[in-house]
Amino acid sequence: MKLLIVLAAVTVFIGCTPMQSKPLEATEINNRSEVIIYRELQYIDGNLGLIFGANGNDYVKLGGGSYASMYMRPGSHEFFVRSTKKIDEPYLVTLDLSANDVTCLRAFNKVRSTAGTAGKVLVDGGLIGLLVGGGSSTFNMEETECWSKEELDDRRAVAVEYAE
Repeated sequence: MKLLIVLAAVTVFIGCTPMQSKPLEATEINNRSEVIIYRELQYIDGNLGLIFGANGNDYVKLGGGSYASMYMRPGSHEFFVRSTKKIDEPYLVTLDLSANDVTCLRAFNKVRSTAGTAGKVLVDGGLIGLLVGGGSSTFNMEETECWSKEELDDRRAVAVEYAE
């Protein structure tokens, strides 16, 4: 019981925001667009959750190296990625989806691990960044080429819930 109280206090202190998942609207098979979101596996992410959604709705939470595939209605959608940090701003990308097309997106921590950024990685990507960092987006996202089945074999697929 004491452990639960401590864990709850730490979660509140860190400021984690749970995912407010909303099921995706079911689409007609001949009038839909597939969207695949990949999350890169980066050691600087730690256990920080990435939430992907569109038009203000959270659809899926991805861990490092995982991906999700979902079907959406064609048209303009404002996609976002954000961390579970309460003070994190979502990174937004607006895309026009065509019917019967596949759009692939890659999400990654905006802090890159290069030789000149060891301190930045420690602060922004570590516990210090989690506690004091804020006012910006932890993750970025961009359109990318779709990965092959072989490239996805070592990755974990995350299911997306659909409304009936």
